[in-house]
Amino acid sequence: MSGSSPVEVGSIADMVSRMRAVMPASWFPLTAPNATASATPIFDGLLNGVGEAWSFCYGLAVFVRQQTRIATAAGGFLDMICADLFGNVIRRNATEADDAFRSRIQANLLLPRATRGALSQTISTLLGETPLILEPSRALDTGGYGGSSSPEAGGGGGYGSPGLAFGSDSMPFQFLVAVVGGMGRTSRESQATYIDANGLMQIASRHVLRPIFANGAVTGHLIESRGFNLIKDSIGWAGWSLPPLQQPATWSVDATGDGALLAAQPVLQMTITANGSFIGPTVMLPLVTGPVTASLWVEVPAGTRLQSLDLALVDETGTYRVAIDLTMIGSWQHVSVSSLVPSDFTRSMSMQLVGISSAAMAAPILTQCWQIEPGLTASSYIPSNRQIGIREADSQVALPVETGMLIDQDGLNEAIRRVIPAGSTAWTALID
Repeated sequence: MSGSSPVEVGSIADMVSRMRAVMPASWFPLTAPNATASATPIFDGLLNGVGEAWSFCYGLAVFVRQQTRIATAAGGFLDMICADLFGNVIRRNATEADDAFRSRIQANLLLPRATRGALSQTISTLLGETPLILEPSRALDTGGYGGSSSPEAGGGGGYGSPGLAFGSDSMPFQFLVAVVGGMGRTSRESQATYIDANGLMQIASRHVLRPIFANGAVTGHLIESRGFNLIKDSIGWAGWSLPPLQQPATWSVDATGDGALLAAQPVLQMTITANGSFIGPTVMLPLVTGPVTASLWVEVPAGTRLQSLDLALVDETGTYRVAIDLTMIGSWQHVSVSSLVPSDFTRSMSMQLVGISSAAMAAPILTQCWQIEPGLTASSYIPSNRQIGIREADSQVALPVETGMLIDQDGLNEAIRRVIPAGSTAWTALID
């Protein structure tokens, strides 16, 4: 019917309309005595009963189909897929989100095996370091007679030339692996985010230092202490039960992540539909103790009619606010606000956006990476599970090159095991 809302595929109404479409019109007339009545109320009730059952079956079929594909499976179904493919070799890490676990499954599924190039690629992927691989019986790795002082001898790659080593026939079909830490490593066991030279958010793998950029150049490394992220759904907004729509603003999830700071992740966006004050959404945090810091990333669109926009942290003692810079049009900005209550005071708390607009706005306000954590500092830990709860953020400590072994020994052995057949003795690891 013209002007009516589209019927959701698979809903009860959709199933009823499909059954109605194949019924003889002369048997069951559609014209009712008045605009609010039904021409066939008893028959409508019968069709709705059947439609509810079919709608349930349709939803179940969609869910089952999602769990049969790595790209869409979730929770325990993703764990079962991993067990089917890799047994006990690969398992979900503690507090590891579905998306991070899925990426590891896909990466390992497509890894080439039992070649020199495969080993180099796997170590680089897991450790963030490019290894030096040496085969003692391979001339291109060992060179020949001669030396750097006599470049013509040995084909210009004699003993003593950079990058070459002495050969040996006592190690057939074997190789040496040397992995040297570059700028240092960390003890961080989880993924974490950083902002690259182009202003985009990137995710660094475990044990990899995160750079700090200024004017396109690295000026240092991001070092953060151990902490707890109290919102697990910092980046995955799919499946959230949003609060009732606020006027003059409505909240929605852009599942495609258009304009997202963190690529391909959903964005929670707010559309201003009229003038006046607005609020939402609200993230509740029950019974916390001590200072708490709330933070998020927000983008104010061009053509804004905002008079104010604040990030608010609310509890029984009052409201703590920080103003969002309305002059930063079309750019992502990170804002945070802290409560200053005593550590022995226990209370409930909520985090929300509040503002005032002078008129409706054509483009929505984009938000991403909502995060609450204890203390007075907003950290950059954002990757998380798709549910509210407590997530432990791993410690990160920079280790200078002079401290000795910088490479994750377990990670290196794991990389080699994935490429070289089990039980093989065809490798020796040299770690600098």
